[in-house]
Amino acid sequence: MQLLKTTPQMRTNLERNVKHMRGGFRSQGFEIEDTPVPIVSVRGDLDLERIHAELTKRDIVVKVTPASGYSNAPDVCRVFTA
Repeated sequence: MQLLKTTPQMRTNLERNVKHMRGGFRSQGFEIEDTPVPIVSVRGDLDLERIHAELTKRDIVVKVTPASGYSNAPDVCRVFTA
């Protein structure tokens, strides 16, 4: 938290990157929710490992999370990035 307070540009960059990522996924036909948190969730019947590999090639760090039913989220596999 202190880092964000002393380096406000980091938050600005994060917000810009999340907006860009959501727009990119939407332009490819994915349904992406707008949320106040800087997390982009891609859900559905997808080849998440292929998406992960393609994003990794582009130096975009993502995490494939197996279905686990955490919090109030649906029990489905996801790709997360922030």
